Amino acid sequence: SVVAWRDVAGALDFVTKLKNNSKNKPYVVCNNHDFFVVCPSYNLLNCDGDFCNLKYPGGCQKCWRAKVIDPHDNINDMFHNVCPSVRGWRTLWGNFLGNVCDSVVVFSGASRDLILRTYPELEHKLVVIPHTVPRLGRVKVASHSGINIAFIGQIGIHKGSLILREMCDYLVEHPDVPVQIYALGYLTDGAPVPKNLVQTGPYKVSELSKLIRKHRIDVVFISSICPETFSYTTSETMSMNVPVVCYNIGAPAERVAEYSRGLVLDHIAPVENMYEIINFVENMRNVKGM
Repeated sequence: SVVAWRDVAGALDFVTKLKNNSKNKPYVVCNNHDFFVVCPSYNLLNCDGDFCNLKYPGGCQKCWRAKVIDPHDNINDMFHNVCPSVRGWRTLWGNFLGNVCDSVVVFSGASRDLILRTYPELEHKLVVIPHTVPRLGRVKVASHSGINIAFIGQIGIHKGSLILREMCDYLVEHPDVPVQIYALGYLTDGAPVPKNLVQTGPYKVSELSKLIRKHRIDVVFISSICPETFSYTTSETMSMNVPVVCYNIGAPAERVAEYSRGLVLDHIAPVENMYEIINFVENMRNVKGM
């Protein structure tokens, strides 16, 4: 990964010269675990903190000038020094991907579509190779009252921590709503953990099914507000036959839409989304085998 490198152009130039000057031309592959080739805001969150979908009123350069990548000024300045111009950034990467790389690998159709919108000339080089995720085995959750919604993994702002917090705040004010929010993992946004959140802490993937069963999780909410390039947690949840909900953004949505126990939400509105999830779980409980 060259994210956070101080001289991205120099790194690409090094690889270019290495290939051009080698007797046996090396096969160059660019694996895209983020969208750094599209924008230095590598998760495609714009200056307002929303998924940009490759557009912004006034243009990408206006967004980039106002974008704060990191709260630390030295890191933020480094990113802006690396990329003073979005147009120049895409010219740099377009030349490298088009003229140096032999293959450009992505891990979902959603990622492929986003990169093709920026570099349509790469269609013949783009290859979709999904990650391999071990199947965790079907989990049967014991019957119980109320609804338990789980967020999974390291939950920062781009993973939906503010969604979680707004739901928790609402539940404090509306104790009659029969929902308990869990973080199977932990919050990483630096703010205090809500008192009504059950946070379990770090876990190994092999322990996830045990956590789902122990806390009687009814549904997993993949709450990323940016386009995931793959999402291991989505595949892990589906492999356990656990209901899963996500936003209509990125790789999770394309898989959840095809999942019999999946729900894709059309817009981000935490409280409304919580009630959509409640209705989804209640409907699922009427399906044999839930």
